[in-house]
Amino acid sequence: MTWLTKAEALKLNFANNGKNTTTSEVKLIVGIDGAQKPYFKIEQERAEGIGKLLLSCQKNIMSLEGVILTNIESSKIHTQNVKRNYFALDDGEFLVQQGPKGLSNQYGAIFFDRQLTSMDIDKILNSNVMNMWIENGSDFRWGMEVDIYSVKDKMREFMKGCQVKKEDVLSYF
Repeated sequence: MTWLTKAEALKLNFANNGKNTTTSEVKLIVGIDGAQKPYFKIEQERAEGIGKLLLSCQKNIMSLEGVILTNIESSKIHTQNVKRNYFALDDGEFLVQQGPKGLSNQYGAIFFDRQLTSMDIDKILNSNVMNMWIENGSDFRWGMEVDIYSVKDKMREFMKGCQVKKEDVLSYF
């Protein structure tokens, strides 16, 4: 018999450290024009809340919406005096916005909205974890982590249907 350290148990998935397995599915939403449009939903429930990532494609533009489900009081506290809000991948900060731009708070849920270039998509598909962070100028940031490793193949298949044009990438800089 071998005793595992906490790190070994987490790496082997014998312990979950307060997080459930990441789930994903393609869903349909009916647009204003009545057309059904697919989106890819990734969700992970953790002890501290629920994190969701929603990917959608319209007219060859891939959009990412991050959602932190919390309660009304907590969402109000964390969206006051926002100095920066951003996503982070394995290798660091990603899709940074200054102030509250790209961030909204509705009924206890905090939404992060971004449009993605083909380079952004590549970075996401080469990462294992995506975080959503809010900073208000204090010494601490607040947010949620979503493990994306187990759903990357499904995510890649969904993203294949949205071919982001190279000129969109060039206009990004």
